[in-house]
Amino acid sequence: MGRIQPCTDDLGADNGDIADGLRVFQVEHGKAVFATKAFKKGDIAFEEDAIASSQHFYSRKVTTACEGCLRTLGSLRTRLGKILQANQPNALFLETDFPEIATDSTLDDPHFSREGMKYEKITACDCGRDDCRVVYCSEKCRETRGITHRMVAKGEWSDFFKYAAKYHENIKIGLYLLLCPRRGELQGLYNPSWTQLENIEQKWIDLRKKILHDSYEMLKKGWVYAETDQIQLCSIDEWDRILGIVDFTSKDLRSVNQANIQLVRARRSEDFQSFYWDNAMFWTKVCEIGHHTQVYWANTEEHTHPHQFIEKVDESDILTAFKKSGNVLPDIEALGIFRCLAFLNHSCYPNVEVSCRGNDRIRARVLRDIEPGEEILMSYLDEDDPLESRQKATWVDYIFRCRCVKCRVQTAIHILQIGVKACKAKNEYMVDIIEWMKQRAKADGLDIRAFCEETIRCSPCVWVMPNDESATEDEPLNTVPKPEQQFCQNDTNVAEPEDLESHPVDECVTPSVVESTAPSDAEKENKEQEVKKGRSLEEPGELFVWHKRER
Repeated sequence: MGRIQPCTDDLGADNGDIADGLRVFQVEHGKAVFATKAFKKGDIAFEEDAIASSQHFYSRKVTTACEGCLRTLGSLRTRLGKILQANQPNALFLETDFPEIATDSTLDDPHFSREGMKYEKITACDCGRDDCRVVYCSEKCRETRGITHRMVAKGEWSDFFKYAAKYHENIKIGLYLLLCPRRGELQGLYNPSWTQLENIEQKWIDLRKKILHDSYEMLKKGWVYAETDQIQLCSIDEWDRILGIVDFTSKDLRSVNQANIQLVRARRSEDFQSFYWDNAMFWTKVCEIGHHTQVYWANTEEHTHPHQFIEKVDESDILTAFKKSGNVLPDIEALGIFRCLAFLNHSCYPNVEVSCRGNDRIRARVLRDIEPGEEILMSYLDEDDPLESRQKATWVDYIFRCRCVKCRVQTAIHILQIGVKACKAKNEYMVDIIEWMKQRAKADGLDIRAFCEETIRCSPCVWVMPNDESATEDEPLNTVPKPEQQFCQNDTNVAEPEDLESHPVDECVTPSVVESTAPSDAEKENKEQEVKKGRSLEEPGELFVWHKRER
């Protein structure tokens, strides 16, 4: 494996194609993916398998997955047995604790066995270790996707994995990246130092440095790979950046438990309805054990971030899962590193949506038409969250200030509603984008009111942000200010900018913002033209960071 170096590419450098119709370029704010051909809404921009992936350790407690592709394995009987035996504090057993279920012949029907669960056959690992419990969904998967595990099996990593489960699970993925056959694809990915990754207090940085040092010492101790393996032991600085890659570019994966699909089909089938509905209390118990076990083990991991979530159980979901969602048995939960995904920048108005295809494969579907030369953008968070929440999340979790078109438009609406001072006082994370908009207004020779109105009118879409901020879904706003003249960035013969900070709240709300009228056909046609023009108003360099991480 070549040495992982900090990203130092020249601006404008062409980093090559990463998929059909997609090319990576070095731009002012980092690397970005641009379309080299047109995409229509609904097209698949790209699909890819993970460079490396691993099932979360808490998920392993209740589900068995293929080590290669993360497909769920086992008949319904074996899956139920694993969940029941994971019960805390005392294990339960299907045969002794639920004999009426264990002796029901329906449980062994082909509908709930290998044929219905859609895997070839459970294939044992061939790494040669007597203590190995790894399994695959087929011999082909073992041959093609088991290379990383066979490399791991050459060393003694049990203590390393125990440390990862307790302190920071991502170090396990870091080891997989060092040993996987596709490790060369890490070159060119953004690789910040994990210990300095976020704007967090010193105590968190010190904790990360300790984890980095301890894990690296264990890495050196367990390293048994010679030159014949064509793998070099990385330095501690490189190890720090590898963990940064994992933390900054990883994608949470969820592989649907095929048993749940079969159970949903069973409750609609005359042959299996009674088996399903007559055992409602049993399915609820299974769901309860699965949820509580995962939450228990997930919360045993050391927190390395001040805003890291404490997992909680949704009791209402447990009580209704068997008759509503059908998610009785836990899905496979895992983490994966993807090359194409790692290059995508963020926008709260994305043009692609990335989803898990099942197993360890992801797909990016186009949300609206994309022209050649347009940047491919995804959302790192829930874009329907309130503006203030998104501004906080991008800064706290990703260390950048989002100034995408949606954030600009909603900020402009907010300023027109309550004024600049009130916006700043309400949320500290809004200060940066407000100051940036004031600077842009001044540079364009406009007062802040006119700049906000033009920002709203020229946007490719308009988002409602009511005063109570209770609704944030994208929807047409029929009250967009409509200044008579087009926005001109070079117009310098305009009066000195007048800041809305001096206005009381009532004076800041223009009638065009609060009065609602139905749009005429002519207005609809004008809006369509504005959408086309608005695409060119999305300025390069305003989306600052370009990697996704989900907590």
